[in-house]
Amino acid sequence: MKNNRVTRHKSPFDFAQGKQVTSKLKRGACLFVIATLCLLFIPQLAQAATTNQISQFGITWIFDKAYEYGQFVNGDYWVVGPIKVITINPASVTVDSGGAWTKNGSMKNPVPTIYQGYDSRTSSLAAGFYVASLNVALSLPLTLVAGDTLVSTISVATPDNWPQLKTAAVLTVLGSAPAAGSFRPSICGSGKTVQYNESDLDYSFLAQLPIVSGAPSLSTAEGWFEKPWIETQYGWWAGRTFPADNMPSYGRDMSHLTSQAALMLNLNYTNAQKKTLFIRYVQLGIDLYGIVRSGVKDVWKADGGTQVGRKLPILVASRALNDSAMQAIFAKTGDYLNSGVTVDGYPNPYGPGNPQPDYLYFQEDDQTYYVTKFHVDISNNNAGGNWPLWNPDNPPPPTATPYTMDQVGLPEWSIRQEEKPWISINGKEWNTAAYRDVGGCTNMGIALATEIMGLKNLWNHKVFFDYADRYAYMIRVGGGWESWRISTNGPGNFVLNMWDAYRANYGPIWPATATVLYGDVDGNGEVSAYDAALTAQAAVGLITLTAEQTQAADVSGEGEVSAYDAALIAQKAVGLISKFPIEG
Repeated sequence: MKNNRVTRHKSPFDFAQGKQVTSKLKRGACLFVIATLCLLFIPQLAQAATTNQISQFGITWIFDKAYEYGQFVNGDYWVVGPIKVITINPASVTVDSGGAWTKNGSMKNPVPTIYQGYDSRTSSLAAGFYVASLNVALSLPLTLVAGDTLVSTISVATPDNWPQLKTAAVLTVLGSAPAAGSFRPSICGSGKTVQYNESDLDYSFLAQLPIVSGAPSLSTAEGWFEKPWIETQYGWWAGRTFPADNMPSYGRDMSHLTSQAALMLNLNYTNAQKKTLFIRYVQLGIDLYGIVRSGVKDVWKADGGTQVGRKLPILVASRALNDSAMQAIFAKTGDYLNSGVTVDGYPNPYGPGNPQPDYLYFQEDDQTYYVTKFHVDISNNNAGGNWPLWNPDNPPPPTATPYTMDQVGLPEWSIRQEEKPWISINGKEWNTAAYRDVGGCTNMGIALATEIMGLKNLWNHKVFFDYADRYAYMIRVGGGWESWRISTNGPGNFVLNMWDAYRANYGPIWPATATVLYGDVDGNGEVSAYDAALTAQAAVGLITLTAEQTQAADVSGEGEVSAYDAALIAQKAVGLISKFPIEG
């Protein structure tokens, strides 16, 4: 059989054509490599998928048609809008249960107020705070556009409970699919956009400390923040609308979780092991920051044990994301309240009893303060002017007794010192301050976590940390208040063990932090004639002393720097007196 294959010699044209083909192949290969690199280094869009319904945590949203959807890095759902929601299950209905009861409500773009649209029977005390017009689940179909958030809830089985809500889920509408790994925008407010991504997270400020006994498991801590914390109502009664499956209903218990989780993030787990907890914790911080951005400044105004625990997640999120705008809010907290007070602590015009209009309230800050002459005068009814008579808010017995001048500089706690010091400062006894154990028991965990992460200065309230030291001393083993360590209102074993193991590694412990060498105006560690001269010049207005210098110069304890102080310092410098009047 003949071989029919024909062999043909290549012409010059064939060689040229071959080069062209080879060149095209090379160009194609280059383009392929470039495209591959782009796919590797450019954030990927979440996989495009469509659906006409989404379910999460027992709540289902049904749409009029299929829309593109996906999940944020924390697991909550997004959908590309505008969309139309035609059904929400379980439905929001009004039933007869010893009276009309509307349950399973939903709210769109909630901004914290005293009002809510989730459930009409949160309790008889808060019945007037349900507003049917806020419950968008009663007016379906509902159109949602990009930037909208829908919060839907399931009520508990019967009315008039604390908490009254069982579960909540959040649906966010975006204008386009976000990059994979995106954090959900905050729950509160409207017009929200995606700002943060998992790739933005900075783990470098987290420590790697050996684990102590009593530490919860990582999976337990992760579970605390698996579902969104819904805080869209405020007031001491607002815990009734905190969903039981999602979060605690009381600030003290919320603070236990936020402080312990922050400590967990600083134990010697790998970043990969910390990842889920870190993501969920930062998402909580973003949500709480959203409340601040919504313009409501007094959501967490001090009140017993209800509003504690919110500042730390925002602080951690601001550092984890290195967000300067988020970090900037702390300049208006804590020490800002006292930035304009007189040398003896009186508002001038702002301070305790008259906070600045732009002051941002956090209970942790507002309940802690250094005792000043102002507090002494208030508690002795010597403040003068229009200050109300002292009427401390403490449960008798025992009865509170006034502060004395020897307590000036003491880190203290009271229930509403920043707003109404005349009824909240409780005098010199430890056990006359109402809610001291409830509102202050988580301060040790918050303070320690903040110091470990190097965020104490950003927190911006020095006395909070000194008071945590004092609290730890008062409840020490063998101390007079040791029983507080293991009570319901105690810090808990994990925090106590972390404190005992690591507190000494992070800066001086009060009272070392508060040591004042009276008379040492120039800060060189001794009392000299030069200190007396500086004091004399300040007394007649020739120089201006810093706050620290003023405290050292006021050796008479009269609340101002005078020629008498200068004379006393001169006498101490040459040994004519052994101590100053302020030292007793």
